[in-house]
Amino acid sequence: MKRRVLGYLLATVVALPVLAGPNLLVRLEGWIVDSYCGAKNANAEATEDTLACLKKGANLILITTDGTSYDLENQERALQHVGQKVRVFGTVDADRNLKVGNYIGSDKKGIAKDEKQGFGLRSTSPDPGKSF
Repeated sequence: MKRRVLGYLLATVVALPVLAGPNLLVRLEGWIVDSYCGAKNANAEATEDTLACLKKGANLILITTDGTSYDLENQERALQHVGQKVRVFGTVDADRNLKVGNYIGSDKKGIAKDEKQGFGLRSTSPDPGKSF
């Protein structure tokens, strides 16, 4: 009996990652920058540098506050947020490809402007001035 129960538990543990799928739902905060300069351009003053690198063939990426980079699936939507610190909601795969559902862009008072599209996630905190 114990072996049977142990076998079922083992099968469940092995099957869970397969059932969960390859993509994780995430909420990240960081800067939209170019893939050539990366974290060096993670500030509002580097917008022109980022746009120049895009003309040379760079892609837009998200650099999070801890320095992790994510490739952005929709470059056109990301282009609207170059030079801004943003909060994003979306899914990320094992290769750190990020499919963004919602962008919350930055304004001069902090992260507050909301682009309402995507996964039906709540895109603002009760106090927009605070981090999630």
